[in-house]
Amino acid sequence: GQIKGINVLLTGGAGLAKSTAVEQMAEAFQLEMASISFSNQTTKTDLLGFVDANGIYRKSGFVDAFQNGKVFLADEMDACSANVLVLLNSAISNGFIETPDNKIVRSHDNFRFVGTANTNLRGAKSGFTARNKLDAATIDRFAVIEWTLDEELEEKITNNDGWLKIVRTCRTTAAEQLEGVVITPRSSYDGAKLLNAGVDINKVIRMTIIKAMGKDEEKVLLKAIT
Repeated sequence: GQIKGINVLLTGGAGLAKSTAVEQMAEAFQLEMASISFSNQTTKTDLLGFVDANGIYRKSGFVDAFQNGKVFLADEMDACSANVLVLLNSAISNGFIETPDNKIVRSHDNFRFVGTANTNLRGAKSGFTARNKLDAATIDRFAVIEWTLDEELEEKITNNDGWLKIVRTCRTTAAEQLEGVVITPRSSYDGAKLLNAGVDINKVIRMTIIKAMGKDEEKVLLKAIT
């Protein structure tokens, strides 16, 4: 899709290496990459830059990538206000934007735009409560790819079958019995590293799986892996 100049939006849970995939794509294209991590506090200024007190236009990473032909990663798009994202529509669809210094900037032939999101773009869901519903006009600008967990890759990176079995048991139990609890591949990777460093497995479980869970949730998971 990116080879053909189509804007792509990757959707899927945390820890699935969506951002890493975009980095690897930029490397394959031999292009520089810029990015922004969206939040509810992201503003028009963050996207388009601003004119300072001396009248000098300060270009944003997005405008720089747009104008000079870089890969731009819009991370956590579903955490941003839909009203701010509407500003992107003309740029990524029509190939031009008006900057705060009242100049028209046109898209470079090598410019590539990839967004990522942890939800299905329809608003908050279990485990991802600080998410917004994306405007239909924004979604329409993208080819949406559901980015799922690659269990074979998780197994190779973790390189610890016993630990991975614990994580996956907890992940399945959480999905079936615990609302709002999400156990990502980061638990697999970080836990394996800590175990390799000699940390006690009970501590590793608390550090990478239990984390800030309530006592009731903790009991359910510990029972599942006893």
